[in-house]
Amino acid sequence: MPKLPGEKFDEWVTQWRNDNLTEKEEINIGSWVASRFKAGKNAIGLEWLEKMPGRQGKPFENAAAFSKRLDDEGFPPEVKEKMIAASVLVVFLIFFREPKKADVAGTPEG
Repeated sequence: MPKLPGEKFDEWVTQWRNDNLTEKEEINIGSWVASRFKAGKNAIGLEWLEKMPGRQGKPFENAAAFSKRLDDEGFPPEVKEKMIAASVLVVFLIFFREPKKADVAGTPEG
């Protein structure tokens, strides 16, 4: 990955996404890909993320259950910390975002 200053780096990431992602992938994971490039060495390793796909759509009972799963899977402390921080962010975004018109019952107006 090239070391480029701000705007040039953003242009490089955009070009990479255009060259390497299908339209569907861009919609589904484009911003995630960009965030991984921006995180660089601080991004959670894919080998750790691959340990979690069976959990999609199956929330943990509580934070302790999530922490235990990470321990059981052998997540190193620094990766475990990042996984917990990421899960807190997801919960915040789900529960504290502004509702969109599609989230509100009835017919959209305006």
